[in-house]
Order: sequence, then C-alpha cells, then structure tokens
Amino acid sequence: MTIAMLAALGVAGTGMAGSGRAAPAQPRPAAPAPATTGANVWTGTYLDGVQRFTLHANSNGVDYDIWVSLPPGYDREKRAYPLLVQLDGQSQFALAATAARLVHSDSLVDDMIVVGVAAAGPAIRHQAQRLYDYTPDNVPASVKARMVPYLEKGFKAQGMSDAEWTALDTSGIYGGAPKFLAFLEKQLLPTLKGRYRVDTATMGLSGHSVGGAFVSYALLMGSSFNRYSIGSYTSDWYGDRIPALIDAFAKMPDRRDIRVYEAHGDYELTQLASLGGGQAALDRALNLLDATATARPGLVTVTHRVIADAGHSGMVPAQITGGIRILFGPAAPKAP
Repeated sequence: MTIAMLAALGVAGTGMAGSGRAAPAQPRPAAPAPATTGANVWTGTYLDGVQRFTLHANSNGVDYDIWVSLPPGYDREKRAYPLLVQLDGQSQFALAATAARLVHSDSLVDDMIVVGVAAAGPAIRHQAQRLYDYTPDNVPASVKARMVPYLEKGFKAQGMSDAEWTALDTSGIYGGAPKFLAFLEKQLLPTLKGRYRVDTATMGLSGHSVGGAFVSYALLMGSSFNRYSIGSYTSDWYGDRIPALIDAFAKMPDRRDIRVYEAHGDYELTQLASLGGGQAALDRALNLLDATATARPGLVTVTHRVIADAGHSGMVPAQITGGIRILFGPAAPKAP
C-alpha cells in the first residue's frame, strides 16, 4: 500500500513519491472565503477570535489549514507585530497562541501574531503528510528503517488496521521539505503579510520532533525566518551531508541577527535509544546547530535547554514557551 491506500484513509493528495508516480490530483477547492472567527466555545479565552482559512499549495498540491491568533490590541494600535509560525498546528497552535499571551503578560516579549499550519483533513492525513513535508530529500535508508516502529505506532493510533500497515510501503513518505518550504516562502508568508501587519524583521518558525527537523532545514536553507525554535529533533535525516550543508550556510550572504532555540526532555535518551539513537544521536543534533553559530560568528546565537521531567512529547509546552521567551525577548540570555 502506498498513496492509493493512504488516499482511502483520507490522505489523498499528499504529494508523496512512493512509487515514482505523482500523487492523485485533488479537486481544486473554491477560492478561500475571508478568514472567519473561531468557534464560540472559545469565547473569553485567549483563543477567542482565532481566524482560520485554507491555502492550496502550488508546490505539492496539498491543502493546508491555517489558524491565526492576533494580539488583543491589534485593531487599536495599527502597528506591525512579530510573527510566529507553529508547525503541527492541529495540535500545537493553541499551545503556541496561549504561551505567547502568557509570556507577554510577564513583560518578557512583545505581543505577536501566532499562526498554526497543518495539512487539512483527518488526523491520519496530517500524520502522513508531516513526514513528507518535514523531512529533507535523500533521507538515508538506515534512518528510514529506524523509523518503522515509530510510523507503525503513529499510523495505528490514527486508526490504521494491521492489514493496512502490513501493506504500506513507507519508503516514499519522506523528502518533501523543499516543496513545503517553497509553500511557506512563496504562499503562506506573502498571504500573511498581505492580510496582517507583520514585522518582517522578526519572524519565527517553531516545530517539534520531525517538525523540529524541518525548522533546522529552514535554518540551513537560509529561509526568510530569523527565529527558530527546535524541539526534540534528530539531524540524522541529513546523513553524511552535514559538512556540506554547514559550508553552504557559512557562504550565504545573509547578515541578519538569527536566534536558534533548541530543547529536549531529560527522559528522551531512553526513548531515543529505542529508535537506535541515544546520546550519540543527541550529540549530533546539538553539534549541527552549534556549527551554524560557528559558521557565522556574531550573527547566529544558539541556546540549548533540557526540559526536566519530560519525555519526547510532554516537553512540547515548555519548548514552545521557552522558545518564545528566548527568541522574541530583548536578548538571548546565556544558559545557567
């Protein structure tokens, strides 16, 4: 089972290349209506007034749900605001939007626009699409093999049967990061800048796990973002290409102030070991980010944090909150 089976499960149009054939074309939706406010159940909360719309990506043919939380004084102040784009928006946008308000209430950061993005449709569709969207091209075969237990757990948690899992060819659900980055750069960011008052000098991207890997990819590619929050990621997706990627990063003419925040839970080494990683994998991931600062001394600041009493998934709220504080505060403080 490849794209056809995933389509039957609601994952049609993923843009993944499993059999060498293009994914089945999706019916093109009508032009999106103006953004509408969120459900009334959020009235009185920090999510009251959240806007939501859908964008069709030209780069990979996928529809993405977009959620937007504007600062409470947005209509009154008429100024530009920093931007934070949160990946895996279906599960992490609400966390990010709330965290931004809370950290601002401590007078540690400016108010900001928070945006969530996720593949539209059932949860299993996003589960598959995120692996494609968030991973670089040419993922090593050894890493693909190491990910099989994780994939099985994730897909079955979304309702995939044992028979469907057995028939699934997972080799083709990687490598879509270039197309997803093109969507962010050429469609999402221009749309946000056109609809909202975005401070283009301070734009952040946040992701966790394979989403964190994509954030590292956007950093290495010299994206329009200059604030990067990376949670519990592995650099093994890049294989032996890391030296070449760092060399290319060092040669980019980009002279912007770039801040990078990396966090992982203190329980994760045991979890990483179960996936064939462990301390060595963690060291490789941290070293890659540190190498970006070495490549551009004085321009790239990297901050690391270990989240106490947290595993791979449970550390997400702390990563998002810490990332907002470190990346959007007046300065990136030194680790204690």
